[in-house]
Amino acid sequence: GAEFVSEMVIYSVAASTIVYEYQQSASEKKRKEAEAAAEEERRLEANKALEQRQCEQLDMLNKRITLLDEQLWALRQAQAAHRAAERAR
Repeated sequence: GAEFVSEMVIYSVAASTIVYEYQQSASEKKRKEAEAAAEEERRLEANKALEQRQCEQLDMLNKRITLLDEQLWALRQAQAAHRAAERAR
């Protein structure tokens, strides 16, 4: 009877240890998954912000190109008018 009780105590302690370690491992795994998900979310937000900035810069550059094209056209018109005026003299 005493052997049975002592074996039950040993097995109970071992089983409790196994359950505790399993729960700790599961908890750690969930924590790591949550950290990974949060990091992925931060990365996606950073990419979204970068994409927004790049779109704004692209729009600004397109406007500059349009303005430069208009200025070039005006200069060419003025140059053509100047040449025509010189020929008429």
